[in-house]
Amino acid sequence: MPLYFVFIGREKYLVVSIWKNLKAFSILNLLIKRDNAS
Repeated sequence: MPLYFVFIGREKYLVVSIWKNLKAFSILNLLIKRDNAS
């Protein structure tokens, strides 16, 4: 049972890290687009 919880915890952490990376990438993308526009 504890192993199952550890697995869920790792999955959750993975999803959060991927989401943060996507968020950072989209912000970076917006900044680049704004740079090119001006």
